[in-house]
Amino acid sequence: MPPSQRAVQAWDGLNERQRTYMRVFYFADQDAEQFWKGAWARGEDAPPASVWRWLEYGNVGGGTLIELGRLQRALQDAGVRDPGAGSTLEALEQRELIETTTGPSMIGYTLKVKLTTFGRAVCRAGWLDLSRPMAPRRGLLSEALWGMLVDVHKAGPEGLESKYADGAWNRLIEREPEPFLDKTPAEGGSWAWRLRLTDAGRAHYA
Repeated sequence: MPPSQRAVQAWDGLNERQRTYMRVFYFADQDAEQFWKGAWARGEDAPPASVWRWLEYGNVGGGTLIELGRLQRALQDAGVRDPGAGSTLEALEQRELIETTTGPSMIGYTLKVKLTTFGRAVCRAGWLDLSRPMAPRRGLLSEALWGMLVDVHKAGPEGLESKYADGAWNRLIEREPEPFLDKTPAEGGSWAWRLRLTDAGRAHYA
């Protein structure tokens, strides 16, 4: 089986919760890649990819008093951070989509996550690659973007609050000729965004 076909089948075999985890990990991985690509311009020496591809998930087993890590916050914003997180990570690792490693902490332990080469290929098969065109099939959204549009629809008139409103979200916010989403700063100065469907977004959903 060609690698690309294997990746497509692997993406199709994930449930929506697992895909959400992979979206969060992939966007964080791509953010890290872009950051370290700019290291030379900042006068810095970039560490090897084998180092920076390890993403800080956060503290595990430390109770509710421990500050959440970046990936934990992103998963919480997506509504999928709950007691089932460990089993979801295990399922993704068993599929060879991610690797995990742990380190000592004062309370509990710290967890890091890294997408495997195959895991990144599976994300691209799910149309998460930001270099791909938005509408590859006669105006239809990719499955990943459709899931994101559905999440905003489910949030209702108040919209979906998220700390991350760039990356793939821009495919929906900056879509031409009409955007599907509108983003405004969230109330309370929380450095977050509120995403709402535009008229075109509601029409596409319908």
